[in-house]
Amino acid sequence: MQKRIILILSFVAQLLGFHAVAQEQTMPQGSLAKHSKSLLWRVSGKNLAKPSYIFGTIHAICQEDYFFTEKMNKALNESNQLILEVNLSDPAMNANMQQRMLLPAGTKLRDYFSGDETYQLFASKLKSVANIDIERFSHFKPFVLISALTMQEYTCPVTVSYEMKLMEAVAPRNISISGLETADSQLEIFDLMKNDEIERLLLDAVSSDSSDHAQEAAMITLYKQEDIEGLYELMVQSDELKQHEAALLTTRNQHWSTLLPTAMQKEPSFIAVGAAHLPGEQGVLNLLRKQGYSVDAVK
Repeated sequence: MQKRIILILSFVAQLLGFHAVAQEQTMPQGSLAKHSKSLLWRVSGKNLAKPSYIFGTIHAICQEDYFFTEKMNKALNESNQLILEVNLSDPAMNANMQQRMLLPAGTKLRDYFSGDETYQLFASKLKSVANIDIERFSHFKPFVLISALTMQEYTCPVTVSYEMKLMEAVAPRNISISGLETADSQLEIFDLMKNDEIERLLLDAVSSDSSDHAQEAAMITLYKQEDIEGLYELMVQSDELKQHEAALLTTRNQHWSTLLPTAMQKEPSFIAVGAAHLPGEQGVLNLLRKQGYSVDAVK
């Protein structure tokens, strides 16, 4: 469970086969209706000629758990542009990602460990748990290996991405697709982490147990129930989120809330971001309310 907390808010991690799940911020009194259970929110009023919609995604999910309801499809069809965290339709982004996955020249994965004994212990567990030779990843950044290990833990044979599904859905209409941030800005979160944090995540990545799968199943159930409060209550136990909340959530939410008004004024938009970014005092929904918009759950 712990090893996922840092990565699950990174949209671009799914490009490496990482299975991501939604997280929530704290739910201060009055920031959202207490019993509002919805992943889809209508934004209207102020200077908007037509409403836009904000949808909370789970960046990847087992195919059998994927769902997209009639209300979600209707909102997507009423929108003239799709806004994602990162524009995955940009071919330049994929080329840049390949380079960003590599460690700087002269650096190896071994350098993130406090000593050779710890490194060798990790290498041994990596081989026994995942049948992966550590030399295959020696020149890649740690999050690449963590992503691969996380993917291996899931029992379902096929995962799907909400963002990919959305892009497929709007492709026949040829509407514009844009991103609120770049892949580089998301990957900077990992580049700025300290070595001891990386070491802890790597060691945790080869130390999973049955509780991980139980918690994953609970999160998927809550997501399918559109219960963002329940998701928060489950995820708040993680120390990893608390240590990086500003970088993973707050700062990004504040930046996005400055970009969305212009985009929504230009065209009615379907905005799909990780469900973690919706609730809370510094969540996207509340930040838009503070700017004078009406933000209502779509039932």
